[in-house]
Amino acid sequence: MGVDILYLGGIIVGYFNIIESLRDKHIDEDMLSVSGVNGNSIDSLLKALNKMDAKYLKGSDVKVDTEYYFNNSPFSRDVLSYVVKWEDLPSYSGKDFKIYHLSYRGDDYILVCEYANIEEEDSLCRCAIHSCSSKDDVDAIWDDISKGKVHIISANDTFKGCEIISITFMVSKSVKMIPKYKSGTILVDSSDVFGAMFSKASLFIKSQLPSSRYDEFISKLKDTCIEYDVSLERTTLEFSFRFNSKVESSMLGNFVVSFIHTNDFCKIVQFDGYVLIKFFF
Repeated sequence: MGVDILYLGGIIVGYFNIIESLRDKHIDEDMLSVSGVNGNSIDSLLKALNKMDAKYLKGSDVKVDTEYYFNNSPFSRDVLSYVVKWEDLPSYSGKDFKIYHLSYRGDDYILVCEYANIEEEDSLCRCAIHSCSSKDDVDAIWDDISKGKVHIISANDTFKGCEIISITFMVSKSVKMIPKYKSGTILVDSSDVFGAMFSKASLFIKSQLPSSRYDEFISKLKDTCIEYDVSLERTTLEFSFRFNSKVESSMLGNFVVSFIHTNDFCKIVQFDGYVLIKFFF
């Protein structure tokens, strides 16, 4: 089976409670998974894309690992207002890192932010918050940083004397891509992360087309797509569209690649009547 892979560029944000919306659906361990079928479900997707807001999606159209992201820290908004000091850490495998010492009500925390591509610098960044046993542990980390001894490969890497209490995303410096969140917001769970990614992806798609071309994209989806789902697996958001034939899927796939700028952030895969649009955060 041949697979055509094309790399696209950039991208989101909004919020909805996917746990609530899927509460009455079938739950298989920690994965919620059903797909939409043409008709009202497609209309829901089109409205969500137009509004750039995942709250318009039906719960049955979504697949999300509900337990991967969490925030058990005391931080939710304006997290950077609690910064005592910060440093850049050495890059690893194309990823950039920043580390922050946070202080809240006498307790000490470490925030590590991970940027895998330039799009995250503009909107969302992966992050982990670590609770520290004492300020001595923070001082020891900073001493190692000054000596060039701190090298990490992920925001989730551990530090001596600290415990991870949050693995999630933070809204970073550019609020123009984030219609519902302010800079410095810590997303609270997988549904929050999903909503933010969906809105950013939808906004990116919409921003790449003149209004007439965007209307054509929506029309093609409505007329030819017979099944779809939207999924989030770790850091990859995926739109999956199924068509009656490879000809119809190629028409949409070729149409999309004609207007979206290409880089490593977004990828389109076409095969056997399917078009997958993947966004990597």
